[in-house]
Amino acid sequence: MMLKKMMIGLGMLCLLSSQAFAHTTSKAATGPTISAGKLGEGVTDTNELLKISADDAQRRCYEYLHDDATEYTDCLNAVLAEVKGKSKRMQILRLGIVYFAWVGANNSARLSLPGAEAAAQFYLPKFRKLQSQLKISDQDLCLSVAGECNARVASYMQMEKELQDARLKKSKAVKQ
Repeated sequence: MMLKKMMIGLGMLCLLSSQAFAHTTSKAATGPTISAGKLGEGVTDTNELLKISADDAQRRCYEYLHDDATEYTDCLNAVLAEVKGKSKRMQILRLGIVYFAWVGANNSARLSLPGAEAAAQFYLPKFRKLQSQLKISDQDLCLSVAGECNARVASYMQMEKELQDARLKKSKAVKQ
């Protein structure tokens, strides 16, 4: 009887502990994490920082890109919020995160995942603006995420053109 009460008590303790843990974790906290702002401490190479931050974003958020893109973007936005400050290092870390965000969303958009195309369109101008400000080449940026770089660069160039054409078309319609 005493053993049965101990087992029940232990079961309740485990249940309460797991509920408390689930309540305190966020979408961005999947497994052991380091604040994105502390990633790559001591690393000064731009390409290595890009890869470190893209890898961290992938490890923490890619699993959420299975039913729709909402949880994925929520997770990535939480990771981005961890990167505080305007130093060049912080901008490079942000670029790695938003570039991975675009890569993941664009890949899932090709598979018709709900919301993925909108997410890719959301992250594209963000990473392109940071890339331009930091003067990082398409090739260097592309190497931060595994995959076929030529096809990926062609894909975002095409998406940029389509978004630009859509804005022009909308602008002409408003003028009429």
